[in-house]
Amino acid sequence: MLTIEVTRVEAANGRVKLFVTATNASQARMTLPVDGIAVLDDVKRTYAASSSKWESLVTQGTTTSGTVVLDEKVGAGVNSLTLTFNSISGQFAPTGAAITVMGIPLPK
Repeated sequence: MLTIEVTRVEAANGRVKLFVTATNASQARMTLPVDGIAVLDDVKRTYAASSSKWESLVTQGTTTSGTVVLDEKVGAGVNSLTLTFNSISGQFAPTGAAITVMGIPLPK
């Protein structure tokens, strides 16, 4: 019922910005709070994303877009990221209240 897609990745001087779209195909609204965003790189380092620009409420039958901005620079040798929205709430929220997008490649 909920789809998360990373549509573009920008990386400059170790800073990363992910352009994300969420589509709620359910009949009830869902909330994807910014403080529930987690990012993990392929060397198992985690990043906070508190400076993200994200509208947390996704009403039924709509799509919303925003950016997930990593608060820290990505380390050398990192090739891909995993983005997880935790703490999703709503009547039709995914099992486990989370959804993950894996294998997001970083531009070279």
